[in-house]
Amino acid sequence: MYYSNIFLKENPLLFAYIPIFILFSFGLVVLCIWQFIAFGSYHKPEYFKGNLYYSSGQSIVLQVLNAI
Repeated sequence: MYYSNIFLKENPLLFAYIPIFILFSFGLVVLCIWQFIAFGSYHKPEYFKGNLYYSSGQSIVLQVLNAI
């Protein structure tokens, strides 16, 4: 018998760590993708005559996702 089987039989609560680890790993991948989208969608701000502030043409979808 393998030691891992004995270990999990003695501590069955450790089975909960497996889905938690998978969930956190998936979350890390999602955060990396989100960072790529955030830096990849960067637009240099433009100044339009008569406006007080610079304006950047950002995607509405990305602004909504960022607000969430």
